[in-house]
Amino acid sequence: MSDTFILYMFLGLFLWGVGSISAVLLRKYMKGNIKIRLSTRNFYYGEMIQGTFTLFAKKQITGHELVVHLIWYKKETSYSKWKKNTRNVEFFRVTQSIESGVVYESWLRRDYDFQLDIPSVGEVFGDQSVPDLWKSVFGKLARYSLKHMTNSNYTWQVRVDLEAEWLDLSGKRDIFVTKKDV
Repeated sequence: MSDTFILYMFLGLFLWGVGSISAVLLRKYMKGNIKIRLSTRNFYYGEMIQGTFTLFAKKQITGHELVVHLIWYKKETSYSKWKKNTRNVEFFRVTQSIESGVVYESWLRRDYDFQLDIPSVGEVFGDQSVPDLWKSVFGKLARYSLKHMTNSNYTWQVRVDLEAEWLDLSGKRDIFVTKKDV
């Protein structure tokens, strides 16, 4: 094979890859978006999050379910010989269903209110009703995590998902949850 043929083949594959990724992103952009608004991003354990999100449908969307989640997760990174692997390990999730089976018309902009309860410290990190073995293993990890809440690997997030035909929409907003000093 000549060098010119290999160059054209490589260039064609590269353009095909870029075009495929661009098409998916363009489809998502053309479908609409979800924007979350909160009065603050700083909360304490046991508080209630009150917020609003706006669903903007640029095209008609057949929605299966619209839900709001409160998620606490840790991003873990591991390395093998030539590869970096990242995964999210979920510790906590609360889900509130907003509506299901709705057809959203083109150029629709609709606001929704939501409320999610942040669990108390005892609910997240264990209390007296939890078996001692579980408290000793998970409790040590949890107390360490509570002391080091500013660690960027641990994230609280409010997330809104619309499961729909063709392509799903989602919006997310990171929040900060801390222990109230007594």
